[in-house]
Amino acid sequence: MHHVHRQIFLVLIAVGLLLIGGFAESTIANPTIYEPGIDPGVGFNLVSWGNFANGATVWQNAVQAAYNAGFDEVSLSPVRFYTPGSGSIASSSSSGPELSHIAAGIIRGKQLGMRVTVNPFVEPVGFTGWRGTYNPSPGSAESNTFWNDYQQYLVDVAAVAQANGADSMTVGTELRALELNTGNNAKWTSVINAVDSVFSGSLGYASNWDSYNSTNTANTIWDHLAIDYIGIDSYFTNLLSSGQSNASGSYPNLNFITQVENAWNNKLDNEILPFAAARKGGAGLPVEFTEVGYLPYNGTTVNPQNGSGTLDRDEQNMAFEGLMRALDGRKAAGEFLATHIWQWDMQGSGGSQWNMNPNGGNQPTNQQTAQWLSSFVKGTNPDPGGTTTTPATQVLYSFEAGLDGFSFPGFSGNSVSSLAQATGTGATEGTHSLAITKTDDDWTWDARVQMTGTQLQAMQSALNDNINNYVLELDVTYDAAALPSGLSDLNMHVSFQPTPGAWTQAYPFADINGRVSQSFHVEIPLNTFNLTTGLSGLALHIGFDGAWPNGSNATMYIDNIALTDLFPDIANADFDGDGDVDGQDFLAWQRGFGTGTTLAQGDANGDNIVDSSDLAIWQAQFANVPFLATSTVVPEPATCWLIAFGAGILFRRKLAV
Repeated sequence: MHHVHRQIFLVLIAVGLLLIGGFAESTIANPTIYEPGIDPGVGFNLVSWGNFANGATVWQNAVQAAYNAGFDEVSLSPVRFYTPGSGSIASSSSSGPELSHIAAGIIRGKQLGMRVTVNPFVEPVGFTGWRGTYNPSPGSAESNTFWNDYQQYLVDVAAVAQANGADSMTVGTELRALELNTGNNAKWTSVINAVDSVFSGSLGYASNWDSYNSTNTANTIWDHLAIDYIGIDSYFTNLLSSGQSNASGSYPNLNFITQVENAWNNKLDNEILPFAAARKGGAGLPVEFTEVGYLPYNGTTVNPQNGSGTLDRDEQNMAFEGLMRALDGRKAAGEFLATHIWQWDMQGSGGSQWNMNPNGGNQPTNQQTAQWLSSFVKGTNPDPGGTTTTPATQVLYSFEAGLDGFSFPGFSGNSVSSLAQATGTGATEGTHSLAITKTDDDWTWDARVQMTGTQLQAMQSALNDNINNYVLELDVTYDAAALPSGLSDLNMHVSFQPTPGAWTQAYPFADINGRVSQSFHVEIPLNTFNLTTGLSGLALHIGFDGAWPNGSNATMYIDNIALTDLFPDIANADFDGDGDVDGQDFLAWQRGFGTGTTLAQGDANGDNIVDSSDLAIWQAQFANVPFLATSTVVPEPATCWLIAFGAGILFRRKLAV
């Protein structure tokens, strides 16, 4: 079968390159955004160490969430467990999904138009070690049992991948010792042949970063006729020095991003890609990073797997940006297929430091980078080498004066939840938070507020501006002492009910799987909700769902509900439009103070109000020429008294409530 699909695969690549070739040179011009078909695909690894009764839904939801965040690829990992000493591989486990669950994930991914890879794992029973060190003596009873069971496992996976339309599959992941041991070569050949006889998509293998280029791996796996690409689980160490890492600074440090980019270009152009080009007798193979990751700690560009030390989200963020810049355009060049980030935050993966979720999830320390990656694939990241704006946040509710209008909505048939102002616990904006206590685990909307005044105006302004630029934020805190024994699940739902219009909800957020103390900063893109311009009213609902013994109370804490404009308009105090900021602009502001609503009337920050915050912007830009580079600043006679007057004005936050 494989010689046919291999030829089709190569023809498709050739046709794609011909189509792309005419415009690739002019298109590969923006390394700050993802360009499908030009840049390697960007996706996430999905792995769950749980076998849930609703597993099909769990995997469908995880694939949907990755798609909603902008990613066009997913790599789905079945997990099976071998017993060291006997080599037997169990056909099912409570610590891994059924193949029917993986099938559901494949189907959802293909419905969404995603490229789907199936990347099967094996682990030792009880996670007693790393699979990469497992190496039973070739020819032993243990080795024979393992390889027989392993081949059957992969054939079963291949059948599921084939039946449900997966694009790609690996024949293993990080089986380092087994691939380096020449006594296993015949077993590898048998496994690859067996998978190839069932699966017609592209085949690869996910090798470890320190063994992908070994001679035996090349001869036995990469040069096998059925293998279509080289997969590397990419955790290369020492790409940068400790000195460079320690000097990384705050995001965006373009110099550091460039250092990372240059290090990756060196690794790719002088090591990885020449090795790949030499495969198949010089015909070459494309490369895919079947895994890549950086943990959010100082030194992650030296050792990506270092999971302790000083927290450094900015270095993690810039590490990924440098990598993406280095990969820019390499798919069009036929060198590099995709990069799969380790790993997506899904149900059953809650114990992993690597979990990423733009909404925070159970590893909020990775949220900054997850949001950057999501914006990167959506093409909405600002270029750090150019003009950037600082997100503007307006706090809507902080519960310093009480419940801020929140109440239990009491919808028919629901159990009763109680609301109270809490002091200390859960407070992230000021000293108070909203405590929500559920009397049992029955689903209900627990808290509702009918938005009015500045809060409603803020939402209306966001919709009138660009809903895609705004994020709803809130902080969620769980205190183990306020949660019941036996709790096995707890998560938050959020909904808006507009007038006019139909309500929509988003979930789950701030998910925990046990009685723990944990805090989450949740960010939900406003375009998640079905909101349009012209609304006259808006209600916000917050609810919690979970599982714990009935009759027991659970208390959750909410604070700092805010609306953030990710890309606010750049402030402009050139009210008369003559290219400079001078005394004439102050006079325009003075005439419009309290009544004006436009730039010409003194509205520098675009909030449709001429007030002291606009004067503060004028003060900061006075005598500068930021808007017309060819104009000349002409000193005004009133310069001295204007400066003296401006110095006495206290700056007020544009969006403070």
